[in-house]
Amino acid sequence: MQKLPSPGVLTGNAQYSYIMEKRENEFKEYCIKVENVVEKYQYYISVYRDANLSIRKSAVTPPCFKNRPLALEVPPVFESRTLNWICKEEKRGNAELKKKNENIKPVETK
Repeated sequence: MQKLPSPGVLTGNAQYSYIMEKRENEFKEYCIKVENVVEKYQYYISVYRDANLSIRKSAVTPPCFKNRPLALEVPPVFESRTLNWICKEEKRGNAELKKKNENIKPVETK
């Protein structure tokens, strides 16, 4: 991964691009971390089941092992791997601004 320049040196569009790229890189890193957690979860379940079956004296598989294990719930943003560029704060700010603008009455000129 390339090292990004310090944002203090950048101005205008360059700084905006820097911030967007930094956010995108951090999001990719989190996606990889989430993927690793899911893989470990699935691995630990399979290890547990294999060990449990190997220790049993009877060859009968427990009924619960016939069911699929509970799925690890991951936030949808990580499943789609799509970064939402509109933050909740920004949405909230836009809604509040819109509400304020609706309450402003036009000034009548004579």
